[in-house]
Amino acid sequence: MSAWRLARSAVQRAATAVVHCKEWRAWLHQQAWPRATNRSWWSGRSRLPGLDAIHGSRWGSGMAFILNSARPLAPNWATVPAARTGRRLLSGRRRAAGPVGAQAATASGGSSSAAGPTSGSAATRSTTAPPPPPPPPPPDVDHTHISSYVKALELALERRGYNLVRITSLWLSVFAVGVVLYWNRFLEWGSEQGAGVASRTLEDELVKLKAHQLAAELVQQLIHDERTFQEFLTLLLNVLNSEQSVTTVRSQLHRITSSLLADERLREQFTEMLASAITSESVKRSALQLTNFVLENEHVRQRARELSTNVLENADVQREAGALAWAAFKSGFLGLHPRKLENVKVEQAVPSE
Repeated sequence: MSAWRLARSAVQRAATAVVHCKEWRAWLHQQAWPRATNRSWWSGRSRLPGLDAIHGSRWGSGMAFILNSARPLAPNWATVPAARTGRRLLSGRRRAAGPVGAQAATASGGSSSAAGPTSGSAATRSTTAPPPPPPPPPPDVDHTHISSYVKALELALERRGYNLVRITSLWLSVFAVGVVLYWNRFLEWGSEQGAGVASRTLEDELVKLKAHQLAAELVQQLIHDERTFQEFLTLLLNVLNSEQSVTTVRSQLHRITSSLLADERLREQFTEMLASAITSESVKRSALQLTNFVLENEHVRQRARELSTNVLENADVQREAGALAWAAFKSGFLGLHPRKLENVKVEQAVPSE
């Protein structure tokens, strides 16, 4: 179904609903023109006599055309009170407009008394419309839930010849077509609104302060909470003890180290930074302070004494230290390499000629 047919169907349904409301029917009856006609300039003979009671203008003819086109949507026009009211109004004004018809009605009425009850009943049928049937009793609907209101609306529309499912489907179809046609515009509008809200939120000083306070409170709560701290330690230990985690960390560190060492520019910058750190006076001063602090620490001194005692009392260490001292003595004081010393001993052992 094309968009034009959907729009036309929507207009037809809206016009039909407007015409059949009580206020609109009262206005139609009040504005009825005395010179009524039963023919439209647009659609020929009207199927809804209630609209022919209007003075035959183009507005009334256009509404009749719309309602005639919408007839398949409301096929039971005989049950609509507006149609019966308009038909009675039209028939009464035609009788009032024609003097010949009035004389004929009088003559038929006069002859009815002489002719008998049969002719009188025929004259009565020709001059008076039958009374409308009583309206159906209202349905017994419980108005304590939203579904009851929907059911009551559906029943009211069915009594007037409409289908709530069709009307809902029509509006949903129109809405879906509008969404499809203007989808890109909706996306642009949504992105613009989201960006504006985000920018205004980030620029708000009160929001920044609240976020900072919330983050600080959350960190303090996580740090000082014993249960959270224990769970965090357990999680960290589980991650460190996992073989998959260790393998992944090793592979990632190897890859990162290889990529860093392969970069010539990065190596130059690291060398310059290391050289500047070594030659820096502040670094030297900090290293000297750290050394003094370590040497002046009593615990460090005690551990150093224990280590030196254990090293000196170890037989293997003493033997290795003695060999190292003898080699240093021979190379330092004698100025000879151990191999050269062996050569000298060999030459001394061989007798000269």
